[in-house]
Amino acid sequence: MLEIDKTIWIGLAHGVESVSGKGAAVWRDAAAMRKALGELVSVLPVTHGQIDLAALLGADANAPEAWRTMLEGKSESAMGELAVAINDAFRPPKIWGVALPCPGALAATLGDASERGALKTGMQMAARLRLFRDAGASFVTIDLPDSNFAGQERALKPVLRNAEMYGWTRALCVPALADTAGLEGHADAVLALRADVAELDERWQHGSALGGGLTQEIWSGEKLAPRNSPRFLLFGRIPRDTPAHAIVEAARMISSWAA
Repeated sequence: MLEIDKTIWIGLAHGVESVSGKGAAVWRDAAAMRKALGELVSVLPVTHGQIDLAALLGADANAPEAWRTMLEGKSESAMGELAVAINDAFRPPKIWGVALPCPGALAATLGDASERGALKTGMQMAARLRLFRDAGASFVTIDLPDSNFAGQERALKPVLRNAEMYGWTRALCVPALADTAGLEGHADAVLALRADVAELDERWQHGSALGGGLTQEIWSGEKLAPRNSPRFLLFGRIPRDTPAHAIVEAARMISSWAA
């Protein structure tokens, strides 16, 4: 499991789109993306900056053909340029990684909801990780629709195996705290999009690498609940269309809370 200390793990993609002023089009301009991401990580007290693979497809993220092209390695040059630009925006000790969709869900989107289709998609995702390894990434997050790891395990194995081979931290992300049950043994960290600090504090005191706290409401002015644990794993994703000034305000609040 991940050895947590004062860990702040944030999905930054929508923040990049907001700060750049270009929306999803920013992912077509590596220089503009690097500038916006650099500004974002200079403001946020982030230790683990996460970029969703869907974001890298930009405006084409909802198009099955764009995903197919990416999975088949036909867009490696563009993806590689973006990955290098992302790495350039980070400075140690801050690290970055990539978030992947659930292979089974993506396979269904591509027209093949069978177990074989999910496995093929998982193997293609695993192959694409090399681009991010070469650029300097340090972790991977895989989104799951719920806690049914067994139903996805075969398709997830290639991704988890390659990430382990690269020495990366491996995380599973689920919608709610209830969905984390039974997942901690399958990855280095388990992340919940809807989990409050009050629900996580006792687990953090015991060293559990269970992330949450930065719910959607945090980015619109809600404060984090007090904590007793000296160590924590804050996790959340900046919501789409969050104004830059709201991100700055949230960053100040998170910094004060974490101090």
